[in-house]
Amino acid sequence: MSSINNKFDMLRLYFDSLPTPVSVLDENGFYLYCNEAFYESFLKTSYKPFSLLGKRNSDLIDESTAKIFDSNHHLAQKLGGTQCFEESIKHPNGEHDYWLSLKKPVLIYNGKNCLIISVFINITQRKLNEKKLGLDIFDQNNQLFLNYIYANQSLNYLDQGSKLIPKSISDQFAQESLLSCLKRFDFKDEKSIMLMRELLEITLLNFPGNIYVKDDELRLKFINLNLVRDLGIEKPSDIINKTSEDFLPADVALPLKEDDLKVMASNQLFSFEEPVTLNGEERCYLSFKKSINNPYDKGKLLVGISVDYTIQKQLDTNIKQAINSQNLNQKAKESFITNISHDIRTPITGMLGLISEIKKELTQHPELENKITTLESLTKEFLNFFNSILESVENKDSVVAKKVNSICNVRNIVNSSIALFKPSIMYQEVSLNALIANDVPNHLIGNEKVIKRIVINVLGNAIKFSHKGEVKIIVTYDKTKAYLNIIVSDQGIGISEADSHKIFERFTKLDLSPNSQYKGSGLGLFIVKKYIDLLGGTISVKSKLGKGSTFSIKLPMKEADNNVLSKVSGADEFQSEVDLIVNKEEKILIVEDNKLASLALKNMIEMFGFQVLVVETGKKAFEALETNDFKCLFLDIGLPDQSGMDVLLELKKNVQYKALPVVMLSGDITKENDLFCIKNGATAVYTKPIQKDQVKNIFLKLEEKKSKNIN
Repeated sequence: MSSINNKFDMLRLYFDSLPTPVSVLDENGFYLYCNEAFYESFLKTSYKPFSLLGKRNSDLIDESTAKIFDSNHHLAQKLGGTQCFEESIKHPNGEHDYWLSLKKPVLIYNGKNCLIISVFINITQRKLNEKKLGLDIFDQNNQLFLNYIYANQSLNYLDQGSKLIPKSISDQFAQESLLSCLKRFDFKDEKSIMLMRELLEITLLNFPGNIYVKDDELRLKFINLNLVRDLGIEKPSDIINKTSEDFLPADVALPLKEDDLKVMASNQLFSFEEPVTLNGEERCYLSFKKSINNPYDKGKLLVGISVDYTIQKQLDTNIKQAINSQNLNQKAKESFITNISHDIRTPITGMLGLISEIKKELTQHPELENKITTLESLTKEFLNFFNSILESVENKDSVVAKKVNSICNVRNIVNSSIALFKPSIMYQEVSLNALIANDVPNHLIGNEKVIKRIVINVLGNAIKFSHKGEVKIIVTYDKTKAYLNIIVSDQGIGISEADSHKIFERFTKLDLSPNSQYKGSGLGLFIVKKYIDLLGGTISVKSKLGKGSTFSIKLPMKEADNNVLSKVSGADEFQSEVDLIVNKEEKILIVEDNKLASLALKNMIEMFGFQVLVVETGKKAFEALETNDFKCLFLDIGLPDQSGMDVLLELKKNVQYKALPVVMLSGDITKENDLFCIKNGATAVYTKPIQKDQVKNIFLKLEEKKSKNIN
């Protein structure tokens, strides 16, 4: 039964050794048999002959995927000819493998029974590239995204006609299903062997693609009907026992021989892309080849599969071009972010400088103090909002993901946020009120900066869409679960149920008309959702059109214990630290061409008691250095005569100025610039406008370093 002359054994060896997954199902969706690669790829188990016999897809994979597989199976049966689908297998860990499947129905006798032969090609990498481009891998019906391309394509796969089972064999199971006959299969029964031999031959000969087997001298031992057609010969026997050099042009045969020799010398699976011209049309075939041991003559066999990959090759090309285009767009985006960052941060720095100047005169106009203080707060909050937009566009989730926790006073966060909006609703029929439960702890542990952004964005959204009525924020604390609950309700225009899931998406505006009275970027609630997710919280909304909206936020926040409070209590006494670092004889040099920005920084540094000199160019900076001794230099990266980074390099090359502390400032700090400056001797790099606490920390560190050097 197992001699070299036994055709059944050889066909079974060929089928089991096919280098890509292959399955054979009957017309009712029952598995008849599969090859070893199918088990390894889909079932992750060792091959067991006939172990899948009579099983359905629903017995092997999850229900939703099984339904799609069954639908494709019946569609291929209905349409006839080779059909192409994209299918996926979901693993227990949640990851997917993606496969291109060619399915071909084959009648086997009297038109009563048919096989559905499927061959699978792994396209997981291509699907991941699609995901990288932002394409949805699945559509709303859980169908793979690009299936419509195959459903609507007009390509004819040029299938060869089916080989039927001889009547002498088919008569034995004419009154019952093929599945029933196979369930009685017996390796010792001659009729069973004859039936299985015919089914294997039908499968291999009518395979949806090209199959070929070569011996260790690269002579063909088996080819199927599709390959017969492609080679333009009448029957397989015309080239059996011949090599490619016997029937192909030398320029085609020699490269093919080199590839085959590489396969025969290894135990690995190889894949090749092979361009072919059929009927004057350029096609692309994807070939999979591997070598196996021949158990009958102790030699080796090469088993290969080639499938028409023309459409998929074009998709691959398009995707690669799209990725290249995306990379170019990413560079353009980065350039845009850099420019807009500088163009907006610089005037904001100037605004804060001007406000600082005005505050000096408030002793003569005490009635303006509250207004100027509010204006300063609003300007700073605008800067924070602008920064959050850049973080969103740049996807800098790490900024929040670090979760730099501190002691938060929720009452201060809510009250200061409300104070920001009070001026804007002064002349509206809208009231803004807060209700904070008495049991909300005064001190919680959390990212205060981010929580304040969340509160401001949600409050701002409620006020924006309210013409009258009350906007209310209610804060409670669940001590058992350690959750801070924030509810913001309004009596504004509301949201329809159909649109409620869209409001947290990036750049989403429900009224997109150019004349809309509701202006904005569509980023506010997207940013809120992103921050809440990263903090481990949740946000939900209940709303009705014309009735208003209620947003409910839950944030995990533990109460600060006495040990934590004692560590931070009194640790930031500003005046005592100023006394440690001030030497009124020391000078600070600012190199900044924007007058308002330099004015803001100058006023801030003068608060520490230092003398400050401001120059506008790199050239003037070196002139100032020749006639003065400076404690520190604040250097803008964007100067009119030369880059601040070039000034830094020149300073550090000069022995006289090499030890001078240099703080780099810019409105468009990037990671590359940051690393460059630090690597080349900068003390620190800050995005403008630099804050008072940052300036204080710079001076404290310089003083600490000075003390260490003295000691």
